[in-house]
Amino acid sequence: MNINDLIREGNNFSFYQNEYTEGINNSAGYAKWKEKCKRFLNLNYTDDKFIENFEKNCSIYDNSSTHNELIGCLEAFRDLPTIVVNHSKTEKNQQGTIVNVHQTQQQEQSQSQEIAIHIFIEAIKDELTGKQLKEIKAIIAEEPEPEKAKSKVIEKLKSFGENVLTNIVANVIINPAIWGGLM
Repeated sequence: MNINDLIREGNNFSFYQNEYTEGINNSAGYAKWKEKCKRFLNLNYTDDKFIENFEKNCSIYDNSSTHNELIGCLEAFRDLPTIVVNHSKTEKNQQGTIVNVHQTQQQEQSQSQEIAIHIFIEAIKDELTGKQLKEIKAIIAEEPEPEKAKSKVIEKLKSFGENVLTNIVANVIINPAIWGGLM
């Protein structure tokens, strides 16, 4: 199902009006259509600030005016598909400071960082002997601050020989996740 299918389906609903009220002729089908639309928008336009407007309109009593706004929203998403991020979403952290939240971007960055770290650690493990790795870990255990341990780590790696460092860097570069990004 695509957005054009949802627009087409939405345009097939009809409304009744009498002297007291206006409503939809197929309320069960209409409710199902609105839920499909909300799901589609949340899957395909994650974090777009206009999804909130669509969802608010979905909660308003079913009438032709609101329905026209829903169709208009869907058409706007179709015609201008670039996601408009809601920068006003905020969340308080443990210290009570307000922090801008963009969860999807944060998750992607976190996953990318984890992959990069994994690639680098595997390259190190592939090139260092068990004894050499223990020597590096000992330096890290002795000095928990990276900047202070840096010179010791450099000296230790140099003592393993130039080929070790070259091979570690080569293993990082030829990893498929890195290799593809360099092309």
